[in-house]
Amino acid sequence: MNESHKGERRGRPAKLSNQQILDAACAIGLPDLTLGGVAKALGVSVAALYHYFKDKDELAEFVANTIIVDYPLPSDGTGDWFQWAHTFAYTQRAIYERFPGLAQVAVQRTIHAAIPRLEQSVRLALRSGFDEKTAWWATRAIQEFVFSWYHRVEIRAALAARTGESYQTSLRRVAREFPQGEAPLMRSITMKRHEESEDERFEFTLRALLAGIAAMRTASPSSVPVKKGAVGPRTSRKRVANK
Repeated sequence: MNESHKGERRGRPAKLSNQQILDAACAIGLPDLTLGGVAKALGVSVAALYHYFKDKDELAEFVANTIIVDYPLPSDGTGDWFQWAHTFAYTQRAIYERFPGLAQVAVQRTIHAAIPRLEQSVRLALRSGFDEKTAWWATRAIQEFVFSWYHRVEIRAALAARTGESYQTSLRRVAREFPQGEAPLMRSITMKRHEESEDERFEFTLRALLAGIAAMRTASPSSVPVKKGAVGPRTSRKRVANK
């Protein structure tokens, strides 16, 4: 099936169009999207929607694909992948901010409309001096950073709505539970800083990621840290020590 026309299956009732389905789905919102909800909004049976979508996931993929297609890619006129990737990250961020739940779909499924964006990123990275593997890994690093960031934002927002406590508030509370003298820096930092600016942290983390990619691209093999095994739990070390 042509991915760009997920809703156009043979036998689909003529009274429904892709735009009608999209409008109904967007009115409900991706977090609350169900075939039953869309069918009710359109005035048709749930069985009727199975002419177009085999399940809710395919419906969500159709909605996500249609949303992403409507957002143009950043211009690559400068020829510099790092500048392009910075703009691309903010373009993706704007999409996820406007359409709650889209980041979760992007985490779980490969969206058809994302492929041309990945293609442009890899092509520009190759022109900027990357080899093919690092061009692809750098592209994925930016893509996964943005949708993972907003998936996390949405999870924390949902938790705050249920508990009445934001992540920052819970961080301060847990830090204060430590006895005086333990974790003094965390106690001090969390008491001084209240709700942090997501914009500032996003920019800092994005720039740190881009700087790291730049450093990895130019580093000599001897300057790259050697990969080591993770340190296990203290209990594991004690068992080994007691043998």
